[in-house]
Parts: sequence; C-alpha cells; structure tokens
Amino acid sequence: MTTANPDDESRDRVTACLISSVPGLDDGAARDVLATAGAGHGRALHEIDALLKEHPGALVTTPTAYPLVLVRLAHALIDAGYLAVTPPACAGCGKITADLRRRTASGRVCGTCAARDSKGTCARCGQAKRIYARRPEGGICSACYDKDEQVVTECSGCGRTRKIARRATASTPDVCYSCYQGASATCSVCGETRPCQRVSSGSPICRSCRTRPPRPCFRCGRNRPVQAEWPAGPVCSGCYEHVRRHPAECAGCGAVRPLIGSNDQGRPVCGPCAGTPELDYTCRECGRGGEIHSGGRCFGCVLAERAHALLAGPSGEVSAQLRPLFTALTTVTNPLPW
Repeated sequence: MTTANPDDESRDRVTACLISSVPGLDDGAARDVLATAGAGHGRALHEIDALLKEHPGALVTTPTAYPLVLVRLAHALIDAGYLAVTPPACAGCGKITADLRRRTASGRVCGTCAARDSKGTCARCGQAKRIYARRPEGGICSACYDKDEQVVTECSGCGRTRKIARRATASTPDVCYSCYQGASATCSVCGETRPCQRVSSGSPICRSCRTRPPRPCFRCGRNRPVQAEWPAGPVCSGCYEHVRRHPAECAGCGAVRPLIGSNDQGRPVCGPCAGTPELDYTCRECGRGGEIHSGGRCFGCVLAERAHALLAGPSGEVSAQLRPLFTALTTVTNPLPW
C-alpha cells in the first residue's frame, strides 16, 4: 500500500486555494510561484497550507498573525504579474516590503522599524544607539556593523571594503551590493542574456521585463511602478533619479549624499545613517555622494577616464593643444549625458 506524500497533499491544497483566490492563475503558474517563494515543499509549504486553511483570503486581507512565507508568496505573485494580491505591510510604518522578518507584539515590522525600537548601549563603541545586530559580546550599532569583519570585506569589483552581497566561491570573488547585478541568464521574456531574477524557477526575468506593480511613492505620493525600496519607503523612477542626482547634507553624519531615509526626528538621512550601509551612493574614486554610473564610480570620474582615453597621445598624456578641450569636458557642472 502506497502512503500519500504529505508535501504532495499540502501542495495540491495550496495550489487549489491560490487558483480560486488569484484571478488568471492556473495550476502550472501556481506551482511555479510556490517554488519561487521557497514554499514548494517542507516547512514553508506546510505553514502556508495551515494558514490558508484557516484564512483562505490571506492573500487579499492579511490576518493578524502570519508566517514569513506569506510575505514571500505575495511578492512572488506580484512579481509574476498577478496584481490582485495585497502583500502584508509593516505593522509599524505601514510600508509594503519583503523585509518583514522581525516579529513584534503588534505584528511583523520592517528593518527600519525594528531598528528604531531596538535601542541600547553598543557593545563596541559604548554609545546609546539603535542596535542593528547581535554579536557574542552583545548588541552593536549600525556604524559598528558597517565595519564588522563578519559583514564587510574587500569587494573584487570596486576594491572598497564594503558589505558583501555575494560571497566568494571557488569560481567567483566577493562582490558588494553596488557591484552585484544578479545571476546572468537568458530572460524568458526578451530572450537577452542579462542579470535576472527568478533564475531557479526556470523562468528567469530581467529587470527591464519584470512587472513592477504600482504603489504610492514615499516622495511624490503618486501611485506608480516602484523603482526601488528605500528605508523611507518605495520610490518611483522619477523620484529615484531626482534624489540620487541631488545629494544634500545628511542630518545624521553631515556628509553630502542622496537622502533616502529618516531618523527618529523625521529628518532626512543617507543610507548608512538609515541602517542600510550598502546604499551609500558614494563614488569609490572621488568620494562624492550622488548617482553612480558604473563600477562604484560617479559620472564625473567615468567621464574624466573616457575623455583621457580619447584625447591622450601615445605617451599617455593629453597634449597642450588638446588640454583646453580635456579641461572643458571634465569640469562641466553636470556630467550626466542628459
């Protein structure tokens, strides 16, 4: 007598519930989404099965208590183009984000809210600050976390000691968040080989083809496709470019950087001061904050390098005759191409 596989039974129930709850979703797409959300088997599958048994409409109306897999499943459905889903929001600030790993008495909260509520004396610098992470000696603040040997190392892309997005393997080196573009694959939509998401699902999709559901931008308030998730909230493409191109003095550290978060007093701060040290938007060559062109460098530094490559003679130097042109090209007020 063959015993039924508990995973198969749970998967069938969850798939049926998804099909009945999400318009346009069929059996194959439902199973693909489950796999993308890491809920195709094991504990995560049984958690979402138990939740949907008790709350069949959990993907539209979020229940008071829910497992983290619901967050991943909701975002996987939205990324796949099924926009009738309402993903869980942070119980603290109301922001919709996939980062709701912190559970509190009032519900799951985002990293910013968790950090805001987690204050104490840093075990390394001794200052009373938000506790960003735990180490054997105690809690540490974001500034100490940004220098922690467990987190940062030299990036093979930009050469800076930064928080690493992809750790080194036998065939690939350490790469920081600014340099890491994701795994390359053939996009299932446009057919181009580009850095893609959902590679493990068998249907990789590049950033250009990925459906970005409209949500209210934290800056302009308009309901538009989300370009990025910042500590301050989701940001549309127009505001994303404007903030990066108009750095200002951070209320936290005083550095001139794009201001993408806020402190306890509601004043705008840069990425590191908002608890996201990987989002500092600082040029690795000149140290100025602003929009990064490539390789961790700003438009001005890239322009100077390219102008020198075009105008330099066999000796590697720009001649006196071409020096005024080189100076004019590299001292423009706005080096952006548009």
